[in-house]
Amino acid sequence: MEKMPIMINGLPGNVAKIIVSAALADGRFTLVPYSLTGQDITDDVCEPAPGARVELVRPDVRDETIKAIKSEYPFFISIDYTHPTAVNSNARFYIDHQLPFVM
Repeated sequence: MEKMPIMINGLPGNVAKIIVSAALADGRFTLVPYSLTGQDITDDVCEPAPGARVELVRPDVRDETIKAIKSEYPFFISIDYTHPTAVNSNARFYIDHQLPFVM
């Protein structure tokens, strides 16, 4: 059975880290190694679980970066655990880029 690619957004937040660990332990998912994050996050990379390295994508570069992500992962589900202040702009981003998502 093929693993479902998922993009966990909201890293380096604690809830997103927990979901990454749970998804990797489950074995049915492939972690897309990118995560939408806030503009104020200074880290470029997060290691939310052993063996998982995720590039953090800030709002100012996400439109450009999502094209490369989609070329590598033509279908994935975005799972959003970002800050509540980002909900509306993230929902618009997912819709504009035709990305299935859960918030």
